[in-house]
Amino acid sequence: MISKLLTHLPEKERLSFDETASKLSAIQHNLKNSTTLSVSEKKRLSVEAEELSQTEFGRFLIANNGGLSGWWTYYCILGYKQYEITNPVEKFLLEEAPVILATRERFNHFQTIMRKVIDEHCYETQPMKIATIPGGMAADLLTLEPHIDLQRCQLKFINIDLDGAVLTLSKELASTLGCKIPLECRQKDAWALGTTNEFDIVTSNGLNVYVPEREKVVALYEGFLKALKPGGTLITSALTPPLSNPLCEWNKTNINMEALAQQAGIFAHILQATWSNYCTTEDMVARLTEAGVVDIQVIPDSANIFPTFVGRKPIK
Repeated sequence: MISKLLTHLPEKERLSFDETASKLSAIQHNLKNSTTLSVSEKKRLSVEAEELSQTEFGRFLIANNGGLSGWWTYYCILGYKQYEITNPVEKFLLEEAPVILATRERFNHFQTIMRKVIDEHCYETQPMKIATIPGGMAADLLTLEPHIDLQRCQLKFINIDLDGAVLTLSKELASTLGCKIPLECRQKDAWALGTTNEFDIVTSNGLNVYVPEREKVVALYEGFLKALKPGGTLITSALTPPLSNPLCEWNKTNINMEALAQQAGIFAHILQATWSNYCTTEDMVARLTEAGVVDIQVIPDSANIFPTFVGRKPIK
């Protein structure tokens, strides 16, 4: 069962209550002394902070200001299904929080696009190479196999991530799933791939939300384009501005507003989330175009929180 992977977590993924106690204490202190929250809001958020600290997932979020590693991203998308979730705040985040629901939709869009490209362009004589950068658990690739006609298509998966521990876990996941498609793992910086014209498809999710510098994000896409073969496909995503931002593009009719308010309280007041480098659809297209990507298509999730962007490397 996939659930055995939880017992193999690297130490940096598994945090004890004592290791996060000081940060939890600081959170509780900040909530108590907040001048913007009502008494009832302080009480509710204080309880939610305490409940978060009771789970490994919650402690990781507390320690990392709401940021997710490759393993915990996998947990939010697929891995959580292997467990009985009873903690009320963790259950809310996994089942109702709009940003995590959008992340799952984004994951499904990535896979749908990959399946389409594979079906249209797979080779019979040499493997089609698909890279995920940063790949984390490489679940977007490894769970594709049941949907691929392996008698017609030869594929090779490449997981590129700076975190060597998560690369090891991705190999374990491949073994657990019984994947027949070869998985190669490369421990590299996403800005220093060291390869040219190698991949047929590159997927990349999440890294850009931690990078505030526009030029650095464009350089990331330029590197992906360099690594792609001429005509190769880039699949990526962006986190669009929230409701509090005048540039917000969210489809409010498809968002549970009560869940959104609860999510906002958790990430803003408890976790003080650091993944807040939002990008409008228009600006994301402009960044990709600046990097040299052509034939760009935008595929929003139902709330347009985490839209998917698909483009190609020019043939010439």
